[in-house]
Amino acid sequence: MTNKTFILLGFDHQLNEQRDNYPFFRLLEQRGYNIYRHHEDAFSYDPRFMSLHNNRVTVVIGVMSDEDRAMYKDIPAIHVANGFEVKEGDFVLLGQDFTVYNFDKIVNGVYEQEEDEYESDCEDDYDDDDDYAPVVFYGNDSYYNDGLQML
Repeated sequence: MTNKTFILLGFDHQLNEQRDNYPFFRLLEQRGYNIYRHHEDAFSYDPRFMSLHNNRVTVVIGVMSDEDRAMYKDIPAIHVANGFEVKEGDFVLLGQDFTVYNFDKIVNGVYEQEEDEYESDCEDDYDDDDDYAPVVFYGNDSYYNDGLQML
């Protein structure tokens, strides 16, 4: 397992079995990740120390505002809720993008956000459609007959 530390922005630290994010929290526990709960007296290097100390992935939970996040300086964030400033090096997993598979790819350092590629693929599809535009014939004159002969 790699030696990484992440902030789960918007991941509530008041967990109980009735919460929607509780199954994901249990998964993190079962995988043996270090779980650091944010508190107002937190020291910015505590999560990094945990990760380096036992060579496990550390996730910081309970960071619910941009002010709280500022305490952790250069630790990359994974956005799991709306309403936070996106900084360079952040990963945004909202809605359908929030999957265990994508989370694992981020932790292992192989996840790339592909929003720009998706838009360029769609534009290419529209350009290809021009090559297959339908032939339209108007009226019953000689142009109509010439068009049928071309087919």
